[in-house]
Amino acid sequence: MSRVAFTTFAILKKPYGNPEVQEFDDLTPPTFEQAERAAGFVARAKEDPGQSHLTNFQRDWGDWGKFEVPRFYTGGRTNETDSRASTLSLWADLDSVFAFVYDGLHRSTLSRRHEWFLKPEWPSYAAWWVPDDTTPTWADACARLEHLHDHGPSPFAFSFRRPFDADGAPTRLGSGRAARHRRLTPHTAPSQPLHQGVPLITRAFDRSAMSWSYEMHLQPMLSASDIEGLPFGSVFGSVPGHTVSKRHAHQDGEMFIVLAGRAVVLLGDEERELGPGQVCYLSPFGFHEIRNDHDEPFDIVSVYWEQHPERRRGPGQGAAARPAGRPDAGVLPAADAQRRPAPGSTSPDRTSAPTCWCARCAAWAATPGTSPAPTTTSPTWPPPPGCAARPR
Repeated sequence: MSRVAFTTFAILKKPYGNPEVQEFDDLTPPTFEQAERAAGFVARAKEDPGQSHLTNFQRDWGDWGKFEVPRFYTGGRTNETDSRASTLSLWADLDSVFAFVYDGLHRSTLSRRHEWFLKPEWPSYAAWWVPDDTTPTWADACARLEHLHDHGPSPFAFSFRRPFDADGAPTRLGSGRAARHRRLTPHTAPSQPLHQGVPLITRAFDRSAMSWSYEMHLQPMLSASDIEGLPFGSVFGSVPGHTVSKRHAHQDGEMFIVLAGRAVVLLGDEERELGPGQVCYLSPFGFHEIRNDHDEPFDIVSVYWEQHPERRRGPGQGAAARPAGRPDAGVLPAADAQRRPAPGSTSPDRTSAPTCWCARCAAWAATPGTSPAPTTTSPTWPPPPGCAARPR
């Protein structure tokens, strides 16, 4: 029997204790608590009690070995200068750690990483299999992360995008045991089973269950942690009256479905006022925000998905085909959501700076309608998980 070892590594813009990164530091303990309650969690590296006055480099980590960092870190090693964030944990299977990473508080924190961390030029995480009776060490975690950076995914160290099973064979997410471990979250009501054994799952808009992020209230709706293989994520959102949400961009395509209230949605230099029963599509890498000038809250459902350039149909390949250039972006009545936006309704997403300016994202943004040519640093699309623009 084998288990999955998982390590993460990032470098803060400022050392711990600086107000610029204090919010991240405050979110760390509750995120660890959620991890320890997550389905499939086995253990994580913890220092022995009573050593809070020591640095991570001085503490006793027991079976996890002496604390070490990858060669990418050249910062300080005292409590006043330490600016790296590292984790090391064990999970029952790959699906379980994936479900935790991209759901709940960790997902919310991950989506704001650009606020606190330097843009990585290294993999931000690595996974590998270990025997059931083995505890990975910090030294091993560093070696795996560096190997992933130097040689790409392999059974020695791999990513969610190119995973391997315990026998070293390429695999895919969703083929493990996570579905048998997952617990139903609040607002989940199993009813009569559907095909493939998926229960009828419901979600209810609940303001008391929302958290504050992106200068608006958000509540998880449905994701791959609820339905194995679900190709999209979704949240309930609410922008209070006389509030502007945080301007941001991401790799995902996104759609807003308005439930209540009125507000202006801005995408690049375009803006549209939306009301109940309307739908808005936001193209990848387009900087956007919501401006609510009214007294009542603006309530929406946000559905988002990874949108790959090479999956777009070319001209003449059916009704869904788009002309080369910028993707369409339009506002559609909910009943007419299947129709194309009006001619000339375009998005300036590719002329707006994407969140990430790594070689791959910059190449894609600079050549509308095409994928970047393969290079040694960006062999394929989409960007790897280390790209600052994904995942959301």
